[in-house]
Amino acid sequence: MKRLNELNKVQKKATPSTDGQNPVRPNVLDSLKLDQAIRLAKKKAKAGSPKDAKLIYNDILGRFPKNKRALDGIKSLVVGLIGKASKVKEPPQDQQQRLINLFQQGQLQQALDSAKQLLLQFPDSLTVYNVQGAANAGLGQLDAAIGSYKQALKIKPDYADAYNNMGVALKNKGDLEAAIGSYNKALKIKPDYADAYNNMGLALQGNGDLEAAIDSYQQALKIKPDYVDAYFNKGIALQEKGDLEAAIDSYQKAIKIKPDYAQVYYNMGNALNDKGDLEAAISSYKKAVKIEPDYAEAYSNMGNALQDKGDSEDAINSHKRAIKIKPDYADAYINMGNALMGKGSLDASIDNYRQALKIKPELADAFYNIGIALSRKGDLDAAIDNYNQALKINPEYAEAYNNMATILQDQGDVEAAIESYEQALKIKPDYAETHYNLGLLLFADNQYKKAVEHFKFSDFEKSKYYVLKCLYIQDKKSLFYDQLDDLINRHEIHPIIGSLGCRAELRYGIEKPNLFCKNPLNYISKNDLSDQYDFDKIFIKTAKIILNENRIPFKNQGLLTNGNQTTGDLFSLQHDLTEDIQKIIRLEIEKYKVDFKHSTEGLITGWPTDYSIKGWLVSMKSGGNLQPHMHESGWISGSIYINVPPKAKINSGNLVVCIEQDQLPAKSTNQEKIIDVVTGSLCLFPASLLHYTIPFESQEDRIVLAFDVVPNWQHII
Repeated sequence: MKRLNELNKVQKKATPSTDGQNPVRPNVLDSLKLDQAIRLAKKKAKAGSPKDAKLIYNDILGRFPKNKRALDGIKSLVVGLIGKASKVKEPPQDQQQRLINLFQQGQLQQALDSAKQLLLQFPDSLTVYNVQGAANAGLGQLDAAIGSYKQALKIKPDYADAYNNMGVALKNKGDLEAAIGSYNKALKIKPDYADAYNNMGLALQGNGDLEAAIDSYQQALKIKPDYVDAYFNKGIALQEKGDLEAAIDSYQKAIKIKPDYAQVYYNMGNALNDKGDLEAAISSYKKAVKIEPDYAEAYSNMGNALQDKGDSEDAINSHKRAIKIKPDYADAYINMGNALMGKGSLDASIDNYRQALKIKPELADAFYNIGIALSRKGDLDAAIDNYNQALKINPEYAEAYNNMATILQDQGDVEAAIESYEQALKIKPDYAETHYNLGLLLFADNQYKKAVEHFKFSDFEKSKYYVLKCLYIQDKKSLFYDQLDDLINRHEIHPIIGSLGCRAELRYGIEKPNLFCKNPLNYISKNDLSDQYDFDKIFIKTAKIILNENRIPFKNQGLLTNGNQTTGDLFSLQHDLTEDIQKIIRLEIEKYKVDFKHSTEGLITGWPTDYSIKGWLVSMKSGGNLQPHMHESGWISGSIYINVPPKAKINSGNLVVCIEQDQLPAKSTNQEKIIDVVTGSLCLFPASLLHYTIPFESQEDRIVLAFDVVPNWQHII
C-alpha cells in the first residue's frame, strides 16, 4: 500500500507554469478523433512516456467516462508502474537491519516471520533469502534452509555466500559430499574466500580425509593469516591425525590471536593429556575455566588428568564441579565413577555410573564400568550381567567381551571364556589385550603352541616374556635362546626373564647375563611381625572379618589344593579396613631395599620408582598345598602368615622357594630353600623365584596374606 501511495503522488504532481499559475490545457479530442487519441496514448505508453499517455486517457474519460479502452489503458499504466517499482530488489536499509538484528539476537522464528513478510514485497532480495536460510538452519530446519539458499542462487547464480551457507547446511544434514561440492562452487566464484576453505576443511574432516582438511585450513590461513578458527580447526584435525606437537602449535597460534579463547585451551589440554604431559594439560584446562567458569567439560577432563597424575581427591573435586555446573552431564558421572574406582571406593563409583544411566539409559560405557567395579568387588555374576547389558546396547563392544572372558576364566569356564575372547577378536582383530589374555588362558591350559600365536600378536611387554616361557616349557632350546638373547640385548629387566635365565642355566648349562637377578636365593628375607606390631589386632582380626563375613568372594585357583583364594585385589576392595596392613608392608619393603642397597643386581638397581601393592588371602584346610608357580606381575613377592597350625612334621606347611620346580643336574645343587614359617612371619623374595607350600595336616586352617610389589609402569592384567 505504501508503494502505491507514492506512485499516486507522482501521478498527481502538476507541471509547473512559467508565471506561477496553472494554465488551461485543451482536450486532445479537440484536435483528434477518439480512435486516433487511443492510438496516440498507446504509442506514448510504449515509448516510455506513461505520464503523457495518462493525460490522453484522462481527456478521453473527461468526454466519455465509461469508455472501456481508456479505462483499460489507465489500468495498464498503473500495473506497469507497479511492475517497474517492483524491480527494486532489496528492502530499505532500516528494514534489512531490523531483520539482521532479529537473527543476530537469536530470535530465529521472529526473523523467519519477518523474512516471509519482506519477501512478499521484495521477492528477489538476496539479503532476505540469506537471512531466511540462516534462521532455518539455526532452528534445525535444514531442508528449508537449503531451499532458501537455492532461491538466492536462482536470482544470482554467482552468489558465493549462498553456496558457502548452503554447504554448512548440507554438512549439518550429514551430506558431506554435497557440502564439499557447494564449497568448491563458492571458491570457483570467489577464490580468496577464507570462510569457504575453513568450512570445507570441516566437511573433509568429517569425511575422514584429514590431510585434505588440513590443506584446506592452510589455504584459509594463507588468505587470512589471523583466522583464529582456522588455526583451531586445524589443531583438531592434527590431533585426530595423531600429530600432537603440530596440533599444540596450531592451538598456541590461535591463542596468540585470541587469548581469551576458552575452547582452544580446552582442546590444547586434551592434546597435552594425550601426549602424557599431565601438568601442562591441567594448566591448560585451568586457563579454560578461568575464562569460562561454567565450562563443565573442561572441569571433567581436568579431573581425568588429575586422576592420571595420582591426585584422586583433586580429581573428584573437579568432577563434582563439572556436575554442579551441568547436573545432566552423564559423562561427568562416568568420570567421577572412574576416579572413585581408582581410589578403591567401588560402591560410590557404582552409584555414579548408575546416576549416569538415569540421565542416559542407553549408555553402554556405564554398564561396562559397573561390570569392572563389580568384578573388583568379587560379585562376578553381577559383573557379567552388566557386561551383557553393555553388549545389548553396543554389540560391537569388544572390551566388554574381553572383560567378561576374564571372569569366565576365573570361574573355571574355559570354553565360555575362549568363546568370549574370540568374539572380542572378531570385532577388533588387533585387540592386543585380548590376544594377551587368550594367550594366558591357553598357556594355563598347556596349549603352548596356540598361546605363542596370540602372544606374538599382542604388543604388551609381557607377551614377549610369555613367548620365552612357552619356548622353554616346550624345550625349544635354539628358539628359546634366540628370544632370550634378543631381550638381553635390548636390556630388558623383568622377573620372567630373570626366572627363565636362571632355570635355563640349570637345564642347559649355558650361562647368560641375568639383568634381573642372577642369584635370587640370596635375596630372601624373613621377619617376625609379631615382635614389632600388634599382630593379633592388625592382621589376624582383619583377616577373620574378611573371611568370616564373606566380604570378598573366592576365585577359582587351579594351583591350590584343598583351599580357597580371594578374588581381586584385597587392598583395593577393603582399602579402609586394610590401611594399617598396607602401611606396614610398605615400611617392610623399604627396609628390604635398605638391607640390599649395595647390590648390583637389576632387582635393586632397577627398582621401580612407583609401585602398588596387590594382595589376596589364601585359606587352606588339612592336606592343602599350593603348587610351584611365580607371580609374573610382581617385582618382589611376599607372604604374611596369619595362622600357621602346629607342625605334625618338621616342614609341614612351610614355604619353599626355588629356581626350578624339578630338580635338575647342575654345577650347583643350590636350587631351593625351605623357609620355616610360623604365625607372624613375613617373607619377601624376588618375584623371579618359583614358590610352593608343603602339605600339612591339622584341624586348623592355614591362612596367609600373599602380596606382590607391582611396578605402576607395567601393564597388569
